[in-house]
Amino acid sequence: MVKRAALLMLIVIYSAQDADARLDPLYCEPKEKLRHALENKHRAKLTGQGVRGPDVGLELWAEPESGDWTLVQTYANGQACVVAIGEHWEPPQTGGEPS
Repeated sequence: MVKRAALLMLIVIYSAQDADARLDPLYCEPKEKLRHALENKHRAKLTGQGVRGPDVGLELWAEPESGDWTLVQTYANGQACVVAIGEHWEPPQTGGEPS
């Protein structure tokens, strides 16, 4: 919880300094090590992923019970960086009309 609060403070600081659309990394380490921490320490599950560029991907991890979420940017060289975190993640509703 303390780590998440510290990361949130960093996001606020980065946001105040730079309002453009860059995804500045808050914390980086090898992808497998970060994935292990998200799955085992934070009980997060990979809820979505996409491609940002030729060698860059994005992964959205969320902890179903608390709603805490983490956006991770991954690189072809095996590095991964946390670029955003937040609270109150709600997965999209399935079926029916979008709200």
